[in-house]
Amino acid sequence: AIEISNSEFEKSYYIDYTIPLYLRTDASNLGVGGNLYQIVLMEHRDIVFIQKQFNDTEAGWKTIEQEAYAVVYCVLHLEHYLLGHHFIVETDHRNLQYIKSSNVKKLVSWSLQLQEFDFEIRHIPGSQNVIPDTLSRCFAVRDVEEDFINNEAPTIISQYHNAIIGHHGVDRTYETMLSAGQNWQLMHSDIKKF
Repeated sequence: AIEISNSEFEKSYYIDYTIPLYLRTDASNLGVGGNLYQIVLMEHRDIVFIQKQFNDTEAGWKTIEQEAYAVVYCVLHLEHYLLGHHFIVETDHRNLQYIKSSNVKKLVSWSLQLQEFDFEIRHIPGSQNVIPDTLSRCFAVRDVEEDFINNEAPTIISQYHNAIIGHHGVDRTYETMLSAGQNWQLMHSDIKKF
């Protein structure tokens, strides 16, 4: 049997619907991020993180639309936590406080989707919105990696697999590149494609 000490048990966390529930959201031109949490005994307790990368259309929306979509996306995807319970949405985009009274067609439609939820929107400084901000922007790393694979990988591979050095097999080329300090995600498969 595994013994769990009292101190370890006290660190485990479940949602306590008798205390306030907070949902922080943010949007960048790359996507949306959200963080559902509670304050328990003056300690910030994360419940769940959520993110979504924008498609080309969503990336072209106005800032207010992207920020509003972040709220809608996070609330709807966390429905099983939020429906039937009061919660506070925190955002660093001040204009979202007035989303329920907006006459912008897209925002009106989204407001209607959120009518069954019991929430209020509060503005917070951007400096307090670190987790959702990070989640909404971390797609840039993947984009840089994809650009590298599409543009630079063939040039680098050709330095280790050519008529002068030799046309060795995939594994030998891979080992040679590794020993020369070259390494990136999916390098072996890029060599195989090359």
